[in-house]
Amino acid sequence: MKTSCTLFFLFVLTIPNLLFAQYEMLDSTFNADGMVTTDVGGDADMINSIAIQSDGKIIAAGSAKISGVTKIAVLRYNPDGSPDNTFGSGGIVTTSIGSFDAATAVAIQTDGKIVVAGATFNTTLDFAVVRYNTNGSLDNTFDTDGIAVAPVGTGNDSPRAMVIQSDGKIVLAGKVSVSSKLHFGLARFNTNGSLDNTFDTDGVLTTFFGTIPSDAYAIAMQADNKIVVAGNATAADATSENFAIARYNSDGSPDNTFDTDGMLTTDLGTASDIGEGVVIQPDGKIVVTGETQPGGNNENFALVRYNTNGTLDNTFGTGGITTTDFFGNNDNPSSLVLQPDGKIIVAGFTFNGTSFPDFALAKYLTNGSLDISFGTGGKVWTDFGTGTNTATTIALQTDGKIVAGGATNAGTVTADFALARYIPQLTTGIKGHPLKANPALVYPNPFSSTTTLHTDNILLDATLTVENCFGQTVKQINNLSGQTITFYRDNLPAGLYFIRLTQGNNTFPAGKLVITD
Repeated sequence: MKTSCTLFFLFVLTIPNLLFAQYEMLDSTFNADGMVTTDVGGDADMINSIAIQSDGKIIAAGSAKISGVTKIAVLRYNPDGSPDNTFGSGGIVTTSIGSFDAATAVAIQTDGKIVVAGATFNTTLDFAVVRYNTNGSLDNTFDTDGIAVAPVGTGNDSPRAMVIQSDGKIVLAGKVSVSSKLHFGLARFNTNGSLDNTFDTDGVLTTFFGTIPSDAYAIAMQADNKIVVAGNATAADATSENFAIARYNSDGSPDNTFDTDGMLTTDLGTASDIGEGVVIQPDGKIVVTGETQPGGNNENFALVRYNTNGTLDNTFGTGGITTTDFFGNNDNPSSLVLQPDGKIIVAGFTFNGTSFPDFALAKYLTNGSLDISFGTGGKVWTDFGTGTNTATTIALQTDGKIVAGGATNAGTVTADFALARYIPQLTTGIKGHPLKANPALVYPNPFSSTTTLHTDNILLDATLTVENCFGQTVKQINNLSGQTITFYRDNLPAGLYFIRLTQGNNTFPAGKLVITD
């Protein structure tokens, strides 16, 4: 016979909306409510990329229209969400290169300098890279003025993504036009801002998927320095779009061990399949997120996992593919991150039965199924209360907290930068339970036999206490040291448990455990 505590646990999983409010996923240590909006000083502000510094400060890069001119906008926030006044003016830096400029990607070098990629327009759109010192000033050791510009195709070129190699070289990927046809386009810059002539002989390259137009949205670097670029390509019959992936050797040549010619497309069976984010797992498998349009109607989140040779991974989802519908309306993913435990978090936006979309996150287990310990059935959505709220980018802090960025009132002249920070899992499974923080990362969770706890706190002779949902201590582990703990279920029944760590006179909550049969 099940205990009442276990029955209540089952009730919690079955009817989460009665006990969980979505705001409880938001991190209250971040601007008090987990959300930050910033008016950069003009119109149509938009975050396109975020990066987390080693000190926990958050860099957000995008664009802002100031006095009628669209500029690159880079903002830095303190870990609590307040503007970092040591950066630029009040935490804000704007940069003009041409008559129109917009940042689409940001990364942080090992020396702390900030690298921003984007597009600049004079007579055509070109790839651009801007490097800033840690205080937000332009780094004049980079192409003499902190700015490097490179045409890639013969028309308008729009970089979408960037990665910094282990040797410091900077690789951009995006959409380029060659003879009025759209290609994948890449450019690699040396650390001094010059084009790298060891990359396809002149530092730039284009890839055409046969006779069909294509658009690159995301880039990732493998451990062996091969470059993976994801996007979409129009189907041969020109009636639909498919996921498109290309893999390059470190010199820019196609990697012929990947689907024989370094390129592949995947038809998810819908009219509109667009790859928008890519990550590489430690085992070399490639995960791509994007939108798919089942039935030719509303878009859904899609995840596809490929083996290292480009074939679909049949251990993931159904035939390598999994899709997620939030509310039966449009759901548009844009970016993803990989947790240390292998779980995948995708960010985008969803229409929650209203006229305006909300930030949306979905979290997946390593097999492609939704992680029900996250939010409501593996999904979280956030309404900033100001019209259209679109998340375009996501980053993971070292403590496991999740930062999503985008805009409120997106697409309007009153749009502002928007950030939301989330705790890794729900930590208030029962209203009124005293545990409110979650400094430990627990994986897998739920679990049936063993799980792992990792904490940023370095433990020395610490004690782990496990309580059931009645607040009764059911297990203790003493004399713990280090940062990683293997937790064995032993004879604990299936249910919901709360954990806390004690070291000396200090006790802090470490989240919850969900044990399944």
